[in-house]
Amino acid sequence: MQSTWIRPALRNSFITTGTPPQLRIDGKLHPLKMPPLSPQETKQICYSVLTDAQKHRFEETNELDLSFSVQKLSRFRGNIFVQRGNVAGAFRAIPFKILTFEELNLPGVLRDLAKLRRGYVLVTGATGNGGLLVIKGNASSRCGISMKGIDIVVFGNIGHMSAFMAQSGNLVVLGDAGESLGDSLYEARLFVRGSVKSLGADCIEKEMRAEHIAILQELLERTGAPAKPEEFKRYGSARELYNFNIDNASAY
Repeated sequence: MQSTWIRPALRNSFITTGTPPQLRIDGKLHPLKMPPLSPQETKQICYSVLTDAQKHRFEETNELDLSFSVQKLSRFRGNIFVQRGNVAGAFRAIPFKILTFEELNLPGVLRDLAKLRRGYVLVTGATGNGGLLVIKGNASSRCGISMKGIDIVVFGNIGHMSAFMAQSGNLVVLGDAGESLGDSLYEARLFVRGSVKSLGADCIEKEMRAEHIAILQELLERTGAPAKPEEFKRYGSARELYNFNIDNASAY
C-alpha cells in the first residue's frame, strides 16, 4: 500500500479517530477497507513517526509540524494535532525522485512556458471552476459567488452574500462572515472560524464530521493558514429550496 500511495494522485493521507485511514485520490477522500480507528490506534500510528523530543513538544502544544523519510520509499511532511480530544494526523508524501514532464503527463506547451526568460503568462478558465484561490486579507461582498469546484481560503473576513448560489467546492474563512452567508446554496461546503452575521436562505449550520475535518486540515496545511480545524464551524445547504434533489446535484 505504501508504494502505491506515492503515486501523484495518492500522496495525502489522513488519520482520525472514528474512521478508517483515508487517502486523497484525484481530489477525493477514500477510506481504506478496514475498521474505524480507535483513539489508541490513531495515537499509536501518529506517535510511530515521532522522536521522544517531538512527542514531548506535541504534548505541550497539542500540534506539531514535522518531516521524516523512509529509506527507498519517500520523504514525508506531516501535521499532528488534537481533534475532539484525540490525536490525529495528516501526511503528504514528497518523493525522492523529481518526475519528468512525461511522467507527469504534462502537455509540451508547459515545457515551453517554463523556458520563458521574461514577462508573465496568464492562464484563465471559467470563473470559480476548480483550482485553489488564497486571499491573505479580507474579501469583499459576494466572495465565492456561484463557485463550481474551486477551493477558496480567506485569511481575513468576507462580506455579505458570500457563497451565493455556490454549487461545489470549499470556502474557508479564518475571520468573520457578513450577512446572508450561503444564500441559495447548493452543495459547496463553508467553513468559518469567526462569527457569522446572518445566514442566507436555505443555509444552516451542519455537523463537522471526520471527513470535513480532513478536508479542512488539508486546505489549511496547503495554504499555511494559521488555524486549526477544530476552531471552525461548518455551514451547508438545508436542501429545502427549489425542491432540491441531491441526486441531481451534478446537473447544477
